[in-house]
Amino acid sequence: MDMNTKGKILVIDDDPTSLHLIADILEPEGYDITFGTRGADAIELCDDDTDIILLDYHLPDANGIEVCERLKLHPTLSDVPVIFITANPVVILNTLASGNLFLECAKTLCLIFLARPSPL
Repeated sequence: MDMNTKGKILVIDDDPTSLHLIADILEPEGYDITFGTRGADAIELCDDDTDIILLDYHLPDANGIEVCERLKLHPTLSDVPVIFITANPVVILNTLASGNLFLECAKTLCLIFLARPSPL
C-alpha cells in the first residue's frame, strides 16, 4: 500500500451496481478497494494488508454469517473487522427484532450492519 492510501478495504457483494456505488464513494477518499462477488472471494482476496471487509449479507454461494465464520476460523484473517451490508434493511430489522441476528453477529464478531447505498 502506498503512502497516499488511507487503507485497504475488501468489498464482497454480488450486485455490480452496489460495487460501483461503493467504489464511487470510497476510492476518491483514497482507499485501496478490492472487489469480490462471492463468499469464497472473501477468503481468497483478503490478506494481511486488508484493514476491513464490507460483506454483503446475502450472497449466491453463502450468507454473510457463514462467510464471516470462515474468516474468523482462518489463522491470519480472524482479526480483520467485518461490516455486513445489505440492500434490504427491513429483513435486518425483522431479524434483529427476533434476536437471532444479534446472536449470530456476536458469535462471528461482526461490527455492524449497514444498508448499502442505492442509486438515486
